[in-house]
Amino acid sequence: MPRDDRYAKIAPHYDVGLNVVGYNFIQLFNANAAKLNTAAPKLLAGLAKIVEYNNRHIRRYASCVMCVPLVHMISARIVNKNCYTFLSCGGALPINDNHVEISLSPEGERAFRKLKLRKNYITIGSNLQNTDRMTRHTLKEWSTAYATEYITLINRHLPQIQVVQVGGGGCIKFANADVHLIDADLELVKHVLANSLLHVDCESGLVHLATQLGTKCLVLFGPTDEKYYAFKQNLNLVSDFCTPCCFAWDDGSKCLRGNKEPPCMLTHTSQKVFEVTRNWLEHSGLKNNA
Repeated sequence: MPRDDRYAKIAPHYDVGLNVVGYNFIQLFNANAAKLNTAAPKLLAGLAKIVEYNNRHIRRYASCVMCVPLVHMISARIVNKNCYTFLSCGGALPINDNHVEISLSPEGERAFRKLKLRKNYITIGSNLQNTDRMTRHTLKEWSTAYATEYITLINRHLPQIQVVQVGGGGCIKFANADVHLIDADLELVKHVLANSLLHVDCESGLVHLATQLGTKCLVLFGPTDEKYYAFKQNLNLVSDFCTPCCFAWDDGSKCLRGNKEPPCMLTHTSQKVFEVTRNWLEHSGLKNNA
């Protein structure tokens, strides 16, 4: 079932059915106007503003799915908004900052303690495997070879640092990582990220999660727009090879220049990312025991 159809099917079971579409706009599936008018009139008024906003800014691009996020990113850049604050839908919702409250469960903490990780560890994100279900090359991912070389540099020059790989099901396992948490329970992963010295990844959901948990991230930007997706408090490495091309054409799974691997992500060499990591850790007070 297509994603939108799935939401449309379950939304009527709730008084309000909303979907955040790609960090770009909010789609309203349904609203129990009669109930909301009594129980939450301000919310109902806000939903009406969302509908009005979408009618003015979304419908004109309905025939071009890729146009909507691209136009929104350009608009956000002009009005100094990002992927969080732009979801206010022109002021319909009071979204004025990047903060999201993330809870940590006791069950996740108990599972985290059982891992017995070292006090000093960093986390690194994963790459998707190519399967029959997922055959595309994910453009914004860091080279697997670079990631492996990076971990080797950590092991050689910062042996006191443990490297913990995190990621969802179907991810490539970096063989030289010290600990692999592939497809682990989210509550456990939240605690692992919250206690990490640094999370290293491409622009991803794990970066957003780790940042909201207070963990510094080293984020490698290529096709996606740093001005739209980045957190200022993170270490954001932006490729100077070309302008971010995400959503610039109808096949976002392939490099617009025709390269098998995007040159923008290849500018983030393992040595460069390692140097940024080492400088940050030493600046944070970590002693190099190598």
